[in-house]
Formats: sequence, C-alpha cells, structure tokens
Amino acid sequence: MAITKAEIFKIIHERLKPIGLTRNVRSIDNDLRDCLYELSNDVGLLLTATTVTTEDGVAAVTIPTGLRSWYVAAIDEGNFLESGSIAEYEKSIAGTDDPATGEPTKIHEYNGNFYIYEPIPDDEYTVRIYGILEAGDVDDIDMANRCREALVWGVMYRLFIGGELLPNPNSSEFNQMMAIIDRQQQNCLGMYERAKASLRKSAHSEPTRVKYHDI
Repeated sequence: MAITKAEIFKIIHERLKPIGLTRNVRSIDNDLRDCLYELSNDVGLLLTATTVTTEDGVAAVTIPTGLRSWYVAAIDEGNFLESGSIAEYEKSIAGTDDPATGEPTKIHEYNGNFYIYEPIPDDEYTVRIYGILEAGDVDDIDMANRCREALVWGVMYRLFIGGELLPNPNSSEFNQMMAIIDRQQQNCLGMYERAKASLRKSAHSEPTRVKYHDI
C-alpha cells in the first residue's frame, strides 16, 4: 500500500494527542514537502530508468525533470557512455567549426543539460539513463513503505521547530509546555536521524566503474 499524506497526518495526530497539541496542526504540506526533498536528495530512495533523445549535430540534451543524479547511461543497441567533463567536451570541439560527428561515447551533466559527445551525435540516438529522482509531490508520495517512519518523524520535527506547535504564550502552562516541546523536539530529531540511517543501509549505491587498459 502506498504511503499517503492523510496516513502521515493521522499518525502525527495520534502521537501528539498525549501532549494535547493536535489542534495546532491543520496542514503538513510544507513540512512534508521539505522532508520528501531531503530524503530523496540525502538518502537517494527513488530509482528511475528514463530516456533522452539526441539531435543530429547537437551535443546538449535537457535533463529530464526531477532527475537528481544518474548512475549509468547507454545508447540503445549502442555504446555505454563514459562519464566525461565539460572541459573534455570543450577540448573535443576546440579549433574547428565542424566538429566530428558519429555515435557518442561520453556524457556529462552541466547546468541543466546532458552533454553527449566524443563525437557529437550524427543522428537521433535514444539514451537510457538510470538514476535517482527528487521527490516533492505531497499528494503522490512515490516512496516504499519502509520510508513511512522517517517521513512521520521528519515532519514532526519540522512542526516542532517551525512554530506550529508552540503553546499560547499567555497560557498559565506556557513554561511547562515549552519544556515538553523541547524534549519532544529532540526526541523527534533523534528518531528521524535513526530512521534515515536505516534507510541509507538499504539505499541503492552504484559500484565504482573502473576502466581497464592493456599494459
């Protein structure tokens, strides 16, 4: 079953009941969105396989929306693309108004584009990209169930530090409630960090690619 915003909201209300602060939480959208961004960027949980298509004579291709980082790129029925650099790309086209074209062998990410080159594409090539997505849609949470606790504790921590759960300063119980909130804030942060650490152990990590040369 997919994780939903309503489910996270319900769990948070249940955990806040003992300290009487559920009425203070009317929306978790902003805090949940921040948590989704952090988990997807910091831990790398959403794997994806997508494609880009080159244009004849053009090296730059727009990076697909939401793709945070990539591991592997390969041309359909063609070359595996090695990771390059923008300096390499510039050197490959330096000193000529008519750079060599053909089936590319390298790829580099720079300023919102993939540069696919050496040589520059001479046709429309379909390039498969395997990487990690950045999450931010609170109404369509595309994360595995194992992420639920991290999201709950992460949102709760943000609620405590963001001011939504601050008691009425004119209340006779203000000091007592602030002491409770300080303890809860530290508890939520600790639980959130532990949940993230657990997720990191199961997050995908692409092995280092080593290119061997004959000696």
